[in-house]
Amino acid sequence: MAHSSGRILLVDSSVARAQSFCEALAKAGWEIWPGRSVQDALVLAAGLPFDVVVAHESSTRLHPELWEQLSESVSHACWLVHADNRARIASENSRKVLGSDPALILAILMLLFERRPAVRAQAA
Repeated sequence: MAHSSGRILLVDSSVARAQSFCEALAKAGWEIWPGRSVQDALVLAAGLPFDVVVAHESSTRLHPELWEQLSESVSHACWLVHADNRARIASENSRKVLGSDPALILAILMLLFERRPAVRAQAA
């Protein structure tokens, strides 16, 4: 199922979780660029345009000033923030944080970009 909708910046400090996301999203035809930290993400965003930023909620708590800088550098991108189910339930912003199932993220991306290729949405 090749989708080829664009380039995704994935920010997740968990290697296993990032690999799972990369596999699921790449199978659907997305171009995935993983980073383990916001610092990695800033380097990648400096040289490449991204359509989507997918970040794990725990990563977004570190270095808020750098996340703000990243947000400004990819302001046109759709942002999806996800967390493990336990963390999502305990989160103050649980209504804005998605679960960490790669199939869920893929489904949301496909819905967003199938209907509106130039959509600017923010789930987090």
